[in-house]
Amino acid sequence: MGLICPTCFDEFDLGQIKLSRKLNEDLTIPIMYYFQLLGLAQGLSPQEVGLHMHKTKTDEVVKKLVGVS
Repeated sequence: MGLICPTCFDEFDLGQIKLSRKLNEDLTIPIMYYFQLLGLAQGLSPQEVGLHMHKTKTDEVVKKLVGVS
């Protein structure tokens, strides 16, 4: 999910972890800022755009975006 609003980002990134615990389900939709996606498209690394700092893991989508199998 790509977002531009910092408040929305926090709600979705942390919120789905809380909801996942409450419902006892695996809710792991990767949440990214639009600007992070833009940086990746321009050749920046996932580390450079800060994807390692997210609460919800972005590993799977990063693999697809950068073409790593």
